[in-house]
Amino acid sequence: MPMHGGFVFVAAINGRTDPTRRADDAAMTNSNQKGKRLEREAAKCWRAAIGTDARRGVQYSGATGDADLRVDVEGLHVEVKGRKAIGVLRFYEQAEEDAAKTGSIPVVLLREDGDTDWYCLVRLNDMRIVAGKIAVIGEKP
Repeated sequence: MPMHGGFVFVAAINGRTDPTRRADDAAMTNSNQKGKRLEREAAKCWRAAIGTDARRGVQYSGATGDADLRVDVEGLHVEVKGRKAIGVLRFYEQAEEDAAKTGSIPVVLLREDGDTDWYCLVRLNDMRIVAGKIAVIGEKP
């Protein structure tokens, strides 16, 4: 359970305690560790699903604005996000149920009201298949 800034977290530093270290510091450390774990897991899943190399971006430079994952696909900036619950996945679950009836791959197109940009949600393990199907369309005269 995360602790909030009003509580004091006491940390041992060189055998002494530091009452100035806040619970937010501990939560940030846990958050950083969670982020690193997620990035390593995402890199492993990317390699398995896409078949190209992927590594945590911060191991190389850690500069602000760097991608969470460096992938061997030119022109991609890959961010990794993990949450306890991601609401948009309910849309994907509906598409998955419907697609299962026809043996299709579920794809969700979404946008916010008033926005003109559309986004595409595809399961990572289906990405190569979807990309292959799109590439075939591009090859047709």
